[in-house]
Amino acid sequence: MRGKGSFEAGFKRGAIRGAAFGAIAAGVQIVLLGPAVRAPYSEDIEMANRAYGIGSYGPVYRRAWGPLGIVTRVFWRPGAAFGRNIIIKATGEARDVFEHETAHYYQQLLLSPTTWTARIITEQFIPSAYTTPGYLEWGAEMFRIY
Repeated sequence: MRGKGSFEAGFKRGAIRGAAFGAIAAGVQIVLLGPAVRAPYSEDIEMANRAYGIGSYGPVYRRAWGPLGIVTRVFWRPGAAFGRNIIIKATGEARDVFEHETAHYYQQLLLSPTTWTARIITEQFIPSAYTTPGYLEWGAEMFRIY
């Protein structure tokens, strides 16, 4: 059966709509978060992704640009993790920035997104969070060092 109600026609409509909405979603992410960049240490990060069983669903590194990029530049140090998106202020940032923010991505996978977000926001007001065991920031620093 061919025509408007056929499987073939439905498949084509679905493919066209999927491509269109995918392009729109990508555009929105670029506008809000910034363009994706390749991590300068991508081989090591890919190895860590395999070790953690993440596969191809690893973090996406973005240059701080757009509204959230501006927020990152103003309020956070060299970078910030928003779900799978890791915003780095400049692509020439040191290796430790990429590693620290990648550790936050892994932490989000282990904890629920809500729990991780609540804890990380709270820790931003604790000066010793980077040096005291048990804090997420300390865990990210340990991942970076080792």
